[in-house]
Amino acid sequence: MRRRAFLAGLVLVLVARDSGAGVKGPFTLTVNAEPRRFKAVRLQHLPKDATLKFDVRSNGVVTLTLLDGGDYARLKKRAQPQHPLFAGQIETRLAFSVKTPSAGDYFVVVLNNSATEAREVVVTVTAATDDRRPSSPSGGPET
Repeated sequence: MRRRAFLAGLVLVLVARDSGAGVKGPFTLTVNAEPRRFKAVRLQHLPKDATLKFDVRSNGVVTLTLLDGGDYARLKKRAQPQHPLFAGQIETRLAFSVKTPSAGDYFVVVLNNSATEAREVVVTVTAATDDRRPSSPSGGPET
C-alpha cells in the first residue's frame, strides 16, 4: 500500500543574487492526489522573510496548506497542525502569498477529500527576498 504521505519530487533553487533583491522562479509542480489522501512537497532551506507567491489551479475541490517543519511532523503523526502559514480550500484557482517567519524547510500539503476522484493540482511558486547574503536553498522529495 502506498504511504499516506507520498512526497512528490521538486527541485528548487530559490535564490538569485545581485546588488538588489533576490527573485527566483516561477517554479511549477504538479501534484496528483488520490482520493482521501494527502501529498506534500518540501521546500528546503528557505531563508527568513522570503516572500513566496503561489498560484494554484485544481481540477476539483482540495485543501492546500503551507506548514513549517514542526507542523508537518505533527501532521504525519495524524495530529492537527498548530500554526499553518496558510490553509485554504480550492475549487479551481487560488492565488496567495506568505512571508517565511524563520529560516528552514516548509511543506506544501494538498489534501484530496473526495471519496472517489483523484485530483490534479498545479502549483506555481515565485520566491523573492531582500536578503543580500549568499545562500543556496533547494527543494526536493523527503524520504
